[in-house]
Amino acid sequence: YNNKSYSIAATGGQLWIAPGGTNAFNTPQQNSDGFYHFNGTKWVHNKSEDMLNARDVVDIEVNPKDTTEVFVSTWSDNATVIPGLLRFNSENSSLVKILRIGGSAFDEEGNLWVGQSYVQPDGTTLIAKRDPSGNWTSIVVSSVHDAGARKPIAYNGYAFLPIPRKDDVGLKIT
Repeated sequence: YNNKSYSIAATGGQLWIAPGGTNAFNTPQQNSDGFYHFNGTKWVHNKSEDMLNARDVVDIEVNPKDTTEVFVSTWSDNATVIPGLLRFNSENSSLVKILRIGGSAFDEEGNLWVGQSYVQPDGTTLIAKRDPSGNWTSIVVSSVHDAGARKPIAYNGYAFLPIPRKDDVGLKIT
């Protein structure tokens, strides 16, 4: 255990802490701390080694319709769903490559929105959506190399993707 905290998720008396991060140039930190979960009674350390060596956990999203499904976003590796350790990558989703998942969010309809940056040589940023039946789609948001998408915000039928260091500051998707 340590005291690193990049982001925090809380629901139903439980708490998840993502200790990963990036530097000022959006470079992965190679943080192999896994993530921490307070299950209401005790702290559990989910080690990097137990998640196929996932590094730089920057966000954790709990499915509000099934709190046993936890989506772990990493800035260095694939996105992972716990339990069952299902790893989403370019072979089983519309995510591109394996790097720089800025975060994820569920909307009211059960869709999972995922922000991903720097996925092509031109620095493409995209937002991917996984519907409740498991189908994936993606929308290219920007081909500006310094975009660095973060955790999407899903609310009231819209998805918003914060894009720091970009002139238009973000994108609204319906």
